[in-house]
Amino acid sequence: MKRQKVILLQSAWKKGYVIFLKQFIRSVRDSFWSKRQMIYSIDLETIRAPDMCDIQGLSYRRISDWSELSEENYNFLKDIRETINWGDFSWLTEHEYGLWVAEVKGKLAAIEWWRFPEQSFDFFIKIPKNTDLHWQTTVFPEFRGQKLLEAVMLSLMKYRKSEGVEFYSGSCRDFNTTSRRVFVELGSLYLGYAETNKLTKKETWRPLETPIPAAELEALPLLFRKTKLKQS
Repeated sequence: MKRQKVILLQSAWKKGYVIFLKQFIRSVRDSFWSKRQMIYSIDLETIRAPDMCDIQGLSYRRISDWSELSEENYNFLKDIRETINWGDFSWLTEHEYGLWVAEVKGKLAAIEWWRFPEQSFDFFIKIPKNTDLHWQTTVFPEFRGQKLLEAVMLSLMKYRKSEGVEFYSGSCRDFNTTSRRVFVELGSLYLGYAETNKLTKKETWRPLETPIPAAELEALPLLFRKTKLKQS
């Protein structure tokens, strides 16, 4: 997680002082004061975002068993598990989470995990029927910076919509501006956040009375965001 914060700060620095300051405040708060998990929901009927990723040879598929991966890709996951948080082999074999993979000419480029309503008893909100829970997306280093994160999420949602799923719930940490941007681009509603105090370890769920578009949240000035959200 520390490495992710450094990468985000480096990226923000290139975009200017104001963006860097916002990223710095979020990162410091997450590290020393409170951890905030932003909660989102997406109606799959409203998905209109185009796939902006133009990587040549990119393809997607669902994996139900690790044997469906090539030996090269399976060994790749084994080798990097100590340095890159992509999930765990048991998520598929023991917990039976859904697994969606993106490959470029047969090489593993990204993976996304999702969970089903009956597996999501420990999420911040009750997951309705016909709703998938976005659990984790990982884009591997060679393929970062090419909008693959949003492309993977969008491709999975379109696939699950074809299977009768109606909604997609998800969350991301407050400091993770990359994931927040993706939720905006996908037309998400922002439902509120769960906050864990670093000192007391107390977790508090702070829902909005009326959910707002994620884009509206991001447009609020950082210093006045909390006050305005209380008025929603």
